[in-house]
Amino acid sequence: MGWILNKIAFGADANRTAVDGINSVDIPVLIIHGDADDTVLYDGASIIAQQDAITNPNVQYFTFSEEWRNGHNTYFYDADANAYFGQKSDEFAAIIDEYDTEIPDDVLAAFQADYDIKRANVANPELIDMLDSFFSVAIGR
Repeated sequence: MGWILNKIAFGADANRTAVDGINSVDIPVLIIHGDADDTVLYDGASIIAQQDAITNPNVQYFTFSEEWRNGHNTYFYDADANAYFGQKSDEFAAIIDEYDTEIPDDVLAAFQADYDIKRANVANPELIDMLDSFFSVAIGR
């Protein structure tokens, strides 16, 4: 059903691919991917896997391959944030295993109260530096 809505909303542009879009512009494009991404496979449907079809000379590619930041979104965060998120995910999985879908409010509240949202979201400084450099060059700074 979604493809029908896309056709109605976007007409002929509904058939355009990311590669079509990248090749049709003359602007810098930065493509970043983790090589262990199990959501959008690196050698599958990812844009980075389409390098041979990309003709835009302004495209830059970067692959994250370090174990703690080469997944679907893990390269956004620093090593400690990823480790902390993994630890808390394991803890929450244990709660789900114990209570299934009937997690008592006090158990859920205790888990949430103990969750350090700032620690779980510390940005990966290498990514921030890369983005800052890319955009600085792109805007001519």
